[in-house]
Amino acid sequence: MAPRKSKEEKLEDDVEMDDITVTRAASEAEEEKAGSDDGDSENGDRAAVVDGQSNGDRKAKSTRVPKTVEEKKATAAHTVAATEALLSDRFVWKDGKPEPFKRIGQGSDAYWEKSKGESRCDFVDRLHKKWEKLEQDTHDELVALRGGKIPTPIDDGEVVYVNLVWKGRNVRCETFLNVDLSDPKDGFKSSKILNSFNDKMANYDNLMSEERKTRAELLQHLVASKATDAKLAKGETIKELIEWAYEEIETRKRDEWKDWIADGERALRGEEVKGFPKSKGVYSQRYTTVTENWKDWESGGREWTKDKKMNNNRNLFASDPKNDILRRPSVNGDVTAIYIAFDKKGKVIIFLDPEGIPWSYDTDIHKLMKDDSHEFYSEIKVPNSKSNKRHVSQGTHLKDNTGLKSWWCGSDHYGHWHAQQHTTDPILETSDSHSLNATRRQLLLQFLKYTGGPMTRVLDFWFGVWEPQLRQRYRNIYANSPEFARLPPVNEDHPETYCLRVSVCNRPTDEHRDQSDIRGGLTGLVHLGDFKGAAMCVNKLGIALDGYGDGAVLLFRGTEMKHYISQWSGRYRYAFDHTTHQSIEDAIKLHEMTGRWGPNKDAAAPKAPKGGKKSKKPDDQDDGKPNGGDASGKPQDKPKKRKRGNDDEEEPGGKRAPKKREMTLAVKGKRQVGAAKQKSG
Repeated sequence: MAPRKSKEEKLEDDVEMDDITVTRAASEAEEEKAGSDDGDSENGDRAAVVDGQSNGDRKAKSTRVPKTVEEKKATAAHTVAATEALLSDRFVWKDGKPEPFKRIGQGSDAYWEKSKGESRCDFVDRLHKKWEKLEQDTHDELVALRGGKIPTPIDDGEVVYVNLVWKGRNVRCETFLNVDLSDPKDGFKSSKILNSFNDKMANYDNLMSEERKTRAELLQHLVASKATDAKLAKGETIKELIEWAYEEIETRKRDEWKDWIADGERALRGEEVKGFPKSKGVYSQRYTTVTENWKDWESGGREWTKDKKMNNNRNLFASDPKNDILRRPSVNGDVTAIYIAFDKKGKVIIFLDPEGIPWSYDTDIHKLMKDDSHEFYSEIKVPNSKSNKRHVSQGTHLKDNTGLKSWWCGSDHYGHWHAQQHTTDPILETSDSHSLNATRRQLLLQFLKYTGGPMTRVLDFWFGVWEPQLRQRYRNIYANSPEFARLPPVNEDHPETYCLRVSVCNRPTDEHRDQSDIRGGLTGLVHLGDFKGAAMCVNKLGIALDGYGDGAVLLFRGTEMKHYISQWSGRYRYAFDHTTHQSIEDAIKLHEMTGRWGPNKDAAAPKAPKGGKKSKKPDDQDDGKPNGGDASGKPQDKPKKRKRGNDDEEEPGGKRAPKKREMTLAVKGKRQVGAAKQKSG
C-alpha cells in the first residue's frame, strides 16, 4: 500500500492539477477561434480544429499537458493573490465610477447628479436624455466644422482631408471618395488605394518571389505525401492537411528541406522513396491533384493555401515607418489628434481618439484603469493562450520581447455568443468566464464593472455620436438575449451595448477580418499598456494609425476590412475589444418566431447513421410500432439478439464472430448474470 500523503503534498497535487492544460473538445475547443480582435477572423483557422466537422463528428478528447515549474508557481501565486484581492475588495473603486466628458458637458456637476426629491427612475431617464443631447450636439459641432473647411486632396485624388480644432483638440477628418459602406457586397470595390499599396510593395514582392515559390513547392509535396483519394475529396480534410503542412514546414530550416524535396521529385518519377506512397504512380497522381487545385483552394474566401507567415512578414515590412509604404495621418505631426475617416456619403469608417481615456476622464483614472488591468492579468487571471498559435508572428514576438512569457500572452472572451460552427446551438456564456471558480469570477465581475464600465461609457458616447440607431440595435440584441447566458451590465444606470468583450493580452495581432461580428457594425477598442509601436494598420485604406497607443479609444468597421497591429515592444499591452456577434441577432429573430433558443430537435425522429440518411421501411403489420419494425419492435434490417455464450453463433452474413468479439460477449454475459444474481438476492 502506498504511504498516505501529507496535507502539504496534497495541496501541491491540487495546484498541479490546476496547472494542467486540458485540450477542450467540441464547443469549448471552438471558442478559441471566436472573438473579434483575433479569434473569429479569417486569420484564425489554421492551427485550430477542423472547421468543416459537424458537432456530432467531433469526439471529446482530453489531452493533458503538464506545465513547467515556473508556470505552476505562477498559478499557485495567482490563487493566493485572487483570494487576498477578494478579501480586500480589490478592483472596487472606493469613490465610485466617475462620469466622463465633464469638460464638454453642459452645466455644473449638479446638472449630472440626482437632485433632492427626484426618484431614481426619473433621474436615470433625465440622465439618458441629457447624454443623448450631448451626443447630438457633439455630432452637429464636428459636422459643421468639417463642412466649413475646403478639403485638400491626397493619394491621387482618392482622399480629401481637412484639419480642425474642437474643444482645444486637433482633429483630422479624411473622406475616402471611392468607398461606399452602403454597398452590401463590397464598399471598397471602386477604391484604387489597395492597388497603389501593392504597387509600392512590388520591389519587396519580387525579392520574396523565389522564397514563396520554394515554400509553395514544399507545401504541395507535404500535402501530397499525406493525402489519400478520400481526403482529397472532402473540403475539411483538405484544409486539415494544408494546416498540418504549414505547421510541419516550421519544424526545420529551409536548407534542411532540400533533400526532402529531392526525395519528392524522385517519388514523382516512380522511384520507391521512404516516406512516400510505395504504389507506382500513386504519388504522382496525388501530387498532380494537389498542384492543379492549389489556386482554387485559395480562392472564394477560403484562403486555405494562403501563406500566412509570408503575408505577415509582408505586412510588418509595410507597417515599418522606415519603409514609407503606409500613410500615417496626423495634424502637423501631432499623433494625439483625433482621427475620423468617412466614406463618400459621410458614414464613419474609423474614429480614433489617441487620448480617449485620459481626456474623457483624467490622467489619474487612466492610470488606475491601466494598473488594474495589469494587476488583473498578471496576478489574478492568466489569459487563455490557446489562440496564440494561430498568430504566426507569436514566436518572433516572444524572442524580441524577452520579458514576456508565453503563458502571459493570450485572449479571453467574456459575455455570450455562439462558438464558431455552433451557430444553431443555444446561446451560451463564454467558458472563459463561466468556467472560473467563485473567487476569480467575482473578481472578474468587479474588474468588468469598475474598469470595463468606464471604458464602455467612452465607447458608447462616440458610438452614439456617429451611429445612434446602430447603437440602439446593439442594445436591443443584448436586452433580448437569454438571461441565462449574458453577464450583468457593466454600468448600472446605462443600457448595455455589447454582448461580448475580448481582452487581448501581450500578443501580436496578425491580419484578419472580424467576420463573426455584426455585419457593417462598429467594433470598439480601448488600448492600455506600457509599449511602443502597435499601430492600427489597414492596407485597404493605405494607413497606419500611430495614435492607437496607451489610452486610445477606437471605433471601426472590423467586418468590412482586414486589419492588423504593427510590431510592438514593451512591458505589457492590453487591447479591450467590445463587440456583438451576428449569430446572436439571428438567434433572437428565430426565437421570436419559434419560442426556442436553438433548433427544434425532435427526440422521436430516427437519427441518420454515418454515411447517409436513414430511410423508413413500411410496417409489415399494424402493430403500433414505429415504421420499419415488426411485432417485436426491432428494425427489420437488424438481426435478432444473439444468445450469449454460443461460440459457434455467426455474425449477420454467415461470418463467424471474430475472436475479440467473442471475448467481449463473454465478459458482458458474465457481468449481466452477476448483476441479475445480485439483484435477485
